[in-house]
Amino acid sequence: MAVKEENQPQINPWQNILASAKTLRFEVIVVFLAFVLVLVGVYLLKSPGKDEGITIIEDQAVSQNSDITVDIAGAVEKPGVYTLKAGTRMVEAIDKAGGFTSTADTEWISKTMNMAVKLSDAAKIYIPQKGEKHSVILGSESAF
Repeated sequence: MAVKEENQPQINPWQNILASAKTLRFEVIVVFLAFVLVLVGVYLLKSPGKDEGITIIEDQAVSQNSDITVDIAGAVEKPGVYTLKAGTRMVEAIDKAGGFTSTADTEWISKTMNMAVKLSDAAKIYIPQKGEKHSVILGSESAF
């Protein structure tokens, strides 16, 4: 015959659930902190140190001691390919090509072309003639 012990405390099922939830919450917090530490470590390893920084390497084509080559065509006295010093401005290049011809559309040129722009290597300069249809290529400043 089974004797029922009445002195044994009753276990509430909610107490077991709450104890499991507390343990689970602690484990989630530990895993989250470990993840954060790993991310911080990766960030510190990949970020540049104090000795590292931005290094500017000057392109030889832009250096003041080098030469550039430009192609000048259209309504200039001596169209052709010219080798000039880096930093040469548009007006100097056109002068090197003998200047504008009498048929050059100087009104359009004065309104549209920046004669003070510094030219870059391999630039193409086209000087339109009067009566010629013109088109402006937007965003082509780097070509000069």
